[in-house]
Amino acid sequence: MKKKQISIILLGFILLLFWYATFKLSCISIIIPFIIFIIIFKSTYELSVTKKRCLVNCYFKKESFLYKFFTKTFFIIILSFINSLILTTILVLNIVTFNFFDFIILFFDIFFILYLYNKFINNNSLNENINNPVTKRGVALINSFILIFVFLFFNIFQTPPSYINNDLVTTIHQVSNKIYSNCYFIDYIVSLSNEIVALKWWFMIKFSINFSNKYYLKEIIWIVYLLGNYLMVYAFSKYILEILNFRRFK
Repeated sequence: MKKKQISIILLGFILLLFWYATFKLSCISIIIPFIIFIIIFKSTYELSVTKKRCLVNCYFKKESFLYKFFTKTFFIIILSFINSLILTTILVLNIVTFNFFDFIILFFDIFFILYLYNKFINNNSLNENINNPVTKRGVALINSFILIFVFLFFNIFQTPPSYINNDLVTTIHQVSNKIYSNCYFIDYIVSLSNEIVALKWWFMIKFSINFSNKYYLKEIIWIVYLLGNYLMVYAFSKYILEILNFRRFK
């Protein structure tokens, strides 16, 4: 591993920690999710441009309407924008609910991502024009698949959050007061996100109680719940990978 690569991914990780530490303070902290969005968007756009052109060259004639439509820069930008916005939103909203142990897992994971990237980037199987974006996409998928089971292993036996109550209304009220921000916009989005998380916890606990005599069914329910965090893990992987070799658009 190169020292420069390690320095870069550590800076990317520190940026996430900085968001966690400052989102409560003021609206100026919203610049951090914006930076993360730009980083993820760049990666998504780069892959989309190459992938679309490769696919349409196989299926459509260059003079056809469909070829011109799918290779249009505007079309690719819109799809990349939507995809990146979803991943950025999922990542920054999940980060604010993380505990110390979650950050420890992510810290060690950035080095695993770096190891996978360096291992596969020099593979000569792919055309050099598409090697980098496809490698980043593949590493993100592999890392996400492994990391989600790491989270699953460490969290499946954890106790429910303290704000969970037998009454659903009380649960929603308590989680709203638990995580807040002095910025109205951030506070509204974070509160909404955490209310959704609280709803999932509340319903999962109710299901677990109802199926307490059916051990395997109960565990399957919790596994399905935890696997719902896959998109957050994938967004984190894409963010770290793009940090590794972020450069200006060609």
